[in-house]
Amino acid sequence: NQGMIDRVAMMEGYTPLVLQRVYAPYGTADQTYDLLNVKYKTVTDEQTRKLTFANHPPYLPRAFFLYNVRVAKSEEDLAVYLKSPEFNHRTTVVLEKEPGRTFTSPTTTPVWKARITGYENNWIRLDAKTSHDGMLVLSEIHYPGWKAFVDGVETEIFRADYNLRSIIVPVGTHKVEFRFEPGSFRLGSMITLASL
Repeated sequence: NQGMIDRVAMMEGYTPLVLQRVYAPYGTADQTYDLLNVKYKTVTDEQTRKLTFANHPPYLPRAFFLYNVRVAKSEEDLAVYLKSPEFNHRTTVVLEKEPGRTFTSPTTTPVWKARITGYENNWIRLDAKTSHDGMLVLSEIHYPGWKAFVDGVETEIFRADYNLRSIIVPVGTHKVEFRFEPGSFRLGSMITLASL
């Protein structure tokens, strides 16, 4: 739990509950590290048996855009594809639900920016800019109760690459916000107020 105390994001995170989907069935460990924004990994020196840190330079940003979308037909199809050499986590996002729109592969190299401007336990704010309609992917676990807003308008959050969060962001410059607002908390608050 030290990472939580020191405000250092760790790959395993912390939760008293066991999630149904924790680690994705990617083909390589490096894909996991890249998608979960792992900048450093621990390495054991076999001779001295000492634990040290090693850089993991190819990691992806905490928030990034992808423009090729694949929809898995089932959980089994998803697992098979994520393990296959065909899956390129740097160009393709895999969803488990039709996004309700067709994405065309850009004919020119997409230009994008996704800068986190605020980050707390229950909300994340970003400035986003993209030259094409695309999927904004966060290296954050998909979990019920999160809501997403693009320029103040609520938008659907898709489960991406087995257990990450993703939303559709249209071409242009936008303010994006993710907020943890579970219905159970609101219902519990109303019951508590009514009881008081």
